[in-house]
Formats: sequence, structure tokens, C-alpha cells
Amino acid sequence: MYDKRLFLTQRLADKNSELMNLYFKLNKRLDNFVNYIGVSLNMNKMSDALHQKYAHLAPINADDFSDYNALYSYRSHYDTITGETIEYDNILSGLEDVLTLIADIDLSLSDAKLMGDDEQNDDYVKFITDQIKALRIYKKQFILLYDKIGMALSLGNTLMDIDFAYEDYIIEVE
Repeated sequence: MYDKRLFLTQRLADKNSELMNLYFKLNKRLDNFVNYIGVSLNMNKMSDALHQKYAHLAPINADDFSDYNALYSYRSHYDTITGETIEYDNILSGLEDVLTLIADIDLSLSDAKLMGDDEQNDDYVKFITDQIKALRIYKKQFILLYDKIGMALSLGNTLMDIDFAYEDYIIEVE
């Protein structure tokens, strides 16, 4: 008799739901951040580039976890995402907020990989390993932004200088 737990356990499906919700939260946090820099800081070029490349990518990543659950006949559990509208003190505090959530996702992915290893589910471990690689896109981009913008500001550049040269701050999505 077929037992779906042979391929994916409820424990791993629940972890996928958690990760899916973290990526949806990242989408909202990125939407808030790009809205903040576009409206409050008047950095329209940087805002548009980050919105198109990263805020739009996060729900696609979230769907990967839902799709994986569905592949093995598990429903994903969607949380309500609220309270992501934040007015930051400055651009660096906004970047810190985004990086904090990226770090949370990184820890959750590492936990998922350990769970897959514990259950000896090689397919799940490969899936999570691929997701860890995909998270690098966000890590590289937002660490670069934090470091480069911080340095530019410390050297006397203005936010308008940074926005004018926004392409120097954006990594191409692979």
C-alpha cells in the first residue's frame, strides 16, 4: 500500500510551509524597503531596480516550497503577513532589516537540510541545497548594498549620487 510519508514526512512539509511564509515575508519587506527608498529617499532608480530583480523574485522562491509540498500531496499552510510597513531611520537601517530576515531564512534552510539528513531523504536534501544556493543571490546583493552604500556615505557621497550610479550597486540575477 502506498504511504506518502515514504517520500516526504509531515515534518518536512511543515518546514516547507515555514520557509514559504518566510519568503512571502521577504517579498513584503523588500516591497516596503524599495517603497521607502523610492518615496522617502527619492532614490527611484535604485528602488525600481531592486523591486524588479529581488522583490519580484521572492514570491517565486516561496512558490518553490509550496510546489514541492504539492508534488508529494501535502498542502502548504499560509500565514497572514502583516505589519511590514516600516519607516526607517536611514537607508542602512532598512538594509539591516532586510538582512536580518535573510539571515532568518538562511538559518531555517540550514535547519531544513539537517532535518532532511536526519530522515535520510536525499531528494529533499538536494532540493534544500538548491534553495540554499538560490538564497545566495539575496545575501550577495544586500550585503554588497550595505557595505558599498555605507562606504559611499562615509566618503561624502549623497543618496542622490548613489541613486545616479545605482547600476554600480546592483548584481545581475543569475
